[in-house]
Amino acid sequence: MKVIVASGGRFHAYALAQQLIKRQALQRLYTFDYTTRDAQKVPPALVNCNQICRLLNTFFEKGRLGRIINRTTFNSFKDRIFERAVAHGLAKEQDVDLLVSWSGFLHTSATQARNKGAKIILETGSCHTDTQKALIQEEYARYGLNLNSHNEKRQAQARLEYQEADLIMAPSSFVQQSFLQRGINPAKIAVVPYGVDLTFFKPLTEKRAPKKFILLFVGMVSLQKGLHYLLHAWQQAQLPLHEAELVIVGALQKDFLLIKHNLPLSSNIRFVGGINREALRSMYQQATAFVLPSIQEGLAMVIGEAMASGLPVIVSTHTGGEDLVTHGHSGLLYNPYDINALTTHILWCYNKRSEAATMGLNGHKRIQAFSWDAYGTQVFTIYKQLVGHE
Repeated sequence: MKVIVASGGRFHAYALAQQLIKRQALQRLYTFDYTTRDAQKVPPALVNCNQICRLLNTFFEKGRLGRIINRTTFNSFKDRIFERAVAHGLAKEQDVDLLVSWSGFLHTSATQARNKGAKIILETGSCHTDTQKALIQEEYARYGLNLNSHNEKRQAQARLEYQEADLIMAPSSFVQQSFLQRGINPAKIAVVPYGVDLTFFKPLTEKRAPKKFILLFVGMVSLQKGLHYLLHAWQQAQLPLHEAELVIVGALQKDFLLIKHNLPLSSNIRFVGGINREALRSMYQQATAFVLPSIQEGLAMVIGEAMASGLPVIVSTHTGGEDLVTHGHSGLLYNPYDINALTTHILWCYNKRSEAATMGLNGHKRIQAFSWDAYGTQVFTIYKQLVGHE
């Protein structure tokens, strides 16, 4: 089998590419985010890296332009360039059996794939585009924001991509339900949760002395991630300033900055900003518990990373976490709009340290079933069935 993977961003594309390489199935990875470190896992000969998009992306991130430029508008411009480049490259490829493309990059290249007799899989890391828009715009309306979270042309393209794909790969039941509610044929959706790098993310082996309670959040600091709800719940919990700390890891986005002055920000809240992978592993290992209050996620990979690190996790039911967590045993689930429930979970982790630690151990055991190799086995079986190799 010869598979083309097209991903304008990292997502889990490199993990997928590695799994396909193990099965001698990767024809090419189209991307614009390829580094020297990546070359150790995905050989340059199998990669087509668009340098224009790479430079644009670097300039946007390094210059922290998300504070002044709408990320959606920027991504729409950059992704159009990448999408056309993928179609151009695909026209030159030989004997393609399957095109696996992330949402937003498929429409132009779909014709080229069909011309070569290839099947098409659409990777969607989020809910149905209309559900995404509805959830995010609802949050914006709460604060009187009028930001363009979804480009109408991009939404229309996404709907076309749903039609053009032979199969939509969803990472969670939450995503699957959003497509079913919008009328997509159930037979057209496959649910395979992402894997976790279990060799990298793990608990500390040595015993640690009792320390401050640290609640850790990891992700873009935005309304979509539900940070405003978390800050209100943190204030409501009223934990001692010198004994508890909320650590927020991730870049601040424009929508959050616009409402930050209206949010409760106590002295025991620390904004860290973006950090590298090694520093993130250390953050997980130093924390007491993990929280992800998102109102819209496909399946946040940080949940699995936190569980692999041995942390009890508090995650909303809009994160895909229900596919990983058994409530009360390997983590805590709650409705993302229920601040009281989130407050209760935070207080439980604070007051019941021993029970919370046991929950973290249960989560660590549970997540061992979600290795990237297990993910690769599942998706490759689906690929073979789709192209008729089985």
